[in-house]
Amino acid sequence: MVRTLSFAAALAASAAALFAAAGPAHAQAANAPFYVATPESAAADGTRTMTRATGWTYRDGRYLATRAPERAALLCDLLARDVGRLTAFSAGAETFDADDLAKCNRRAKASPATAMAAR
Repeated sequence: MVRTLSFAAALAASAAALFAAAGPAHAQAANAPFYVATPESAAADGTRTMTRATGWTYRDGRYLATRAPERAALLCDLLARDVGRLTAFSAGAETFDADDLAKCNRRAKASPATAMAAR
């Protein structure tokens, strides 16, 4: 009986250590960027914007966001409306091609350079 208890205690301690070690990695993966968007015009690092319920952070020349319930095409469209034309957009392993980007940018906010040229 004593051996059974010590074996069970050792097994429980091993399982707890395994889950504790996996916890931070799982939490980090959940917060890793799923959407990556490269704007035509740069912003200051740390700039934040919201598209519906999705928060975006600008870092190293790209807007980054975690996975969201909206379709990728809709998120691309909403972000372009807010920050201007995008030169690249990806959702997980899916990278938008030229046609998808053109659709995304059709209602993009005019960048300052574009607005000046239109005058």
